[in-house]
This record gives sequence, C-alpha cells and structure tokens, in this order.
Amino acid sequence: MSRMVRSNSLLHRVFKTYLILVISIMFTGAGASPPVSYAGEAAPPPETSADVGESVVATASVAGDDAPVAGDDAPVDIAGETEGLTDSDDVGAEADSANSDGDSVLEATDGSRIASTSTSTGGGATGGTVRIASNSQTSGRGVTAIFLEGNPTCSSISPSEGYTEFKIDRAPTNGVYAVPGGGTVTISNASSTSFDWSASGIIVYKVVAKGGPDANLYDYVPLGGATWDTGLQAPINTQNNRPYGLSHVSFCFKPAPETVVKTFELTYSGAPAGATFFARYWLSGSSSPRPDVPLVAGAATKYAGSVTLPKGSTITRVDWYATYGGIEILLGSETMSETLNADKTNTFTYSALINGMKFQDLNADGVKDVGESGLGGWRIELSRGGALYASTITDSTGKYAFLNPLPGSYTLAEVLQPGWFQTVAPVGSFTVVNGTKLWDKDFGNALQNPELALVKSAAPATYDAAGDVIAYTYTLTNSGNVTLMGPFTVTDDKAATSRADVPGDPDVLAPGAQITFTAAYTITQADVDAGSVTNVAQGFGVF
Repeated sequence: MSRMVRSNSLLHRVFKTYLILVISIMFTGAGASPPVSYAGEAAPPPETSADVGESVVATASVAGDDAPVAGDDAPVDIAGETEGLTDSDDVGAEADSANSDGDSVLEATDGSRIASTSTSTGGGATGGTVRIASNSQTSGRGVTAIFLEGNPTCSSISPSEGYTEFKIDRAPTNGVYAVPGGGTVTISNASSTSFDWSASGIIVYKVVAKGGPDANLYDYVPLGGATWDTGLQAPINTQNNRPYGLSHVSFCFKPAPETVVKTFELTYSGAPAGATFFARYWLSGSSSPRPDVPLVAGAATKYAGSVTLPKGSTITRVDWYATYGGIEILLGSETMSETLNADKTNTFTYSALINGMKFQDLNADGVKDVGESGLGGWRIELSRGGALYASTITDSTGKYAFLNPLPGSYTLAEVLQPGWFQTVAPVGSFTVVNGTKLWDKDFGNALQNPELALVKSAAPATYDAAGDVIAYTYTLTNSGNVTLMGPFTVTDDKAATSRADVPGDPDVLAPGAQITFTAAYTITQADVDAGSVTNVAQGFGVF
C-alpha cells in the first residue's frame, strides 16, 4: 500500500491349425493281403475317430505287384479334395521313418511335422489318421518345444557339448532331487503332463520331456543356459490333441561355475523425496555395461544392491546414479581393475554442501559489517531447473545449509518478510557435483525506512520595501533507504511552488537523490511593518 511521505523544513499369440488327413487305403491282389507294418513292427490298433481340427479326405490305392508286404514301407499316393486348404497351401507330406510304436512321422514341405498312425481294417486293407503335430508348446520363459522322435538322450542330442544328464526316470513329482556330483533340481506345479523346474549348483542347457512314443526338447542354449522355467510339457498326443502323460524327464547340464557376490553400497544423506539409486558396472573385456543394479534403502543413509558373478570376474568401472524427476543423474564414476575371488562390497559416498547466512544490513550497503548480526526464522529456497528443489529456515544466528543436493545447476532465493528489503543476494546459478562445498551464499536485508528531507533557501535574504521579490529554492532529498515514487510536490503557505526540470524520471527518487522546486514571494507593506516574513514549506512523495 502506498503511503505519503512528508518532510517539514518513506503380444500377440499364434495358434497353429492342426490338419487331419483321413486316409483310406485299399490293397488288391491275389489272396489275402497281410497287415501293413512300418519298419518291421506290427500295426497299432484300429483308429475309430478323427474329429479334431480341419480334415483332408483322400483315397489311395496300391494294387497288383505293388501291394505292400509285412516289413516293407508302404508307398502311399494321396489324391482327392483338400478341405480347408487353398491352392496356395502346400502340405507335400512325404513318408518318414517309423518308430517303435508303429507311428511314422512325415514332414510337410513347409517344415511342419505330421504324425501318422496306421491301423489294420481287416481284409488286408489299412486306414490311418495323419495329423500335423503341435509347434506351439512354449514354456513360461518363451522357449518353444522341439519335437524329437523316440527316446533322445543328452549325448544323442548334443554329442560334442559334454553335457551331463540327470534323469528323473518316471513322471516327475513335486520335490527336491539331488544331482549326483552336486546341485539340486526342484520340481514344482507338477501334473501328469507338465511341470515347473528350478536348479541350484548347475546350469541347465536342455531339458527332455518324454511322453508317449516321442519327446519334447526345451533348448536353453540361446539363453546361455538356465536355472529355472515353467510350463514344460510332454508332446501332443495326435489322437486326442492333448499332451501325453510324462514318462521321464532329463536335464542336460554342466556344473555351475563358482560364484561370488558383489555388493554395491551408496552412502547418501538427505536424499530428496522420489529419488532412487542404482549402480552400473563394466566387466573386463566388454565395452558395454552389465545390467544396472538397483540400490535399496537400508539402515540410516545406506542404499545397497548385490549381483552374483563368476569367480575371477574383473570389474573395470562402476558408475553411481540417481534417478530424479525421470532423469538419470550421475553421482560419480570410478575406474578400477578389481578381480573378484571372494565376496566383496564396493562403497561410494556422495557429499555436497551449500550454505550461507542472512544478516541485517543496518546501513543497507550490501556488505556484512562488524556488528551486523544474523536474522533467524527466514525461509531460503533452492531451485533446480526452475522448480523448487528444497527449502530451509535460517537458525537463530541467521545460518542455513542444504546438505547433499544432487549434481546439477541451482539458484538460491529468499522469501522476503514485510517491512524489509534485500540489499545483497547470491547472483546467478551455480553447479554442484560430488564434493562441492559452496560457502558464504549470504543474503543481506535492511528494515525499510522511507524518509524525505526538505531544505529551503531565500534570495535575497533581506528586503527593504513593499514590492521587493524573494526567490525561494526548495531541495527535496530522499534521506531514507528505499526508493520513493512520485508525484513529488512541495507546498508553501506564502507562495505557489513549481518543480525545476531534472534529468531522468522525475517520479522516481532513489535513496540520496534530490528534486528542486522554486517559488517567488512579493513583500507586502504588512511584511515591512512586521519586519520579517515567515513561511512554512512541506515536501511530499509516495512509498
């Protein structure tokens, strides 16, 4: 509020379609035809239905001298209409080798696998059901099962890799299984057709899930090996489109390398709300960092996280980070050549300081002089990127401090209290990094003292007769410590005043600045009779 100042004298999931080929085969020739067998084995029992998925109905015939005999593979010509397929679909099935259960496996030209079961229908004729096997059996870790015929083992799958096989020679049940030579395999969520697994002390590269005549292979080599997975199944039974019951499971593994635990521990006092921390590290021989290690708040000012590494690993660099306001902020970086032969903890302490004082600037000169004391109870604000980062209150001696602000650029400001004005303050922005100590970020304040002084002079100083003219000059000075605003006026009870032309803004009067006014007074006979003239002048401005 303005006051008058007066002076006297202011995902998507993909499902494969199962195609059923119902093949009716008739053999003709002299005499009764023998039952068809594959690879020297007797044919399985007759198939009674095939009602799952779309179908292809065809008729094939073998006659005369071409009729098959027991122990021979039967050539089959498939002809007829293809239901559910288009001209562009190329099944192109070719007979493959038969297995010991009487099932043969065919391969389509598109790479799909087809399981074919032959059946005897009497009178020398045979019929069969042909089905595209499932390729969509995928584990919880995204490993798709690979269909393998027969009874594969670790050595038959990967003879040159040197895997050791651990076999659970029955359908696995929930429990912990000891691995000879060290390590364990834990089975959980087991059913007759599926299971989850985890391992300790070994690295598993392949798992064979045997069920029915064949097996599913789960290959973890692309993952660099594994120690767990979920949802492994036996192959699909082509007769009912459901997984076979598990008969045994084999784990192809190598002993896990010796490991050490590397712990990263950050000491940080006064972390801002919402800040999180992590460590990023590099191993010898790699230009790329390993996955970040989150640092979790622990006791007092500690934040820590750990990672398990092969024994003998060498760490070459560690970066310590904070995440604040969605931005990664580097706290500090260390280079080293640290070979880990035992568990080890790396520590890092972040420290930074900004402090200063608020004092009463008695003479408002912007300098803390002897005898000018601190002002307690004032709010000081620290801003980062134009937003308030932290605030604090000066103590009884006027001191304040900001402990460990994150690295970055900052500005300081005070919250003014009524009746005071600022005489000095930290100017501009300043940068904080680890180890920064910014001292003497001081603020000076003075009590507002708006005041005007008026000095009047007359010329001539004497008069002789009525009609003499006295010229008055009035000098209006801002004698306070705050800037005053116009309009500035001087009144005189004897004469009308006018302001002299002055440079600058005539309506702004800084401390110590002056404005001059003038007036003229004509002596009267009464003044002559009185022997003197007394007049009263006043000066005015606004604060």
